[in-house]
Amino acid sequence: MVTEKKDVGSCYQRLLSGNPNDSKVVCCLSQHASSHSSRT
Repeated sequence: MVTEKKDVGSCYQRLLSGNPNDSKVVCCLSQHASSHSSRT
């Protein structure tokens, strides 16, 4: 779980970096959202 949080943090950091169109960021956020949807 710690690694997951770290990964998510990295994605958000990239987003704040000014690269919201980064495929990696989108993929990461997509996976994160999917994970939350699955849990709910």
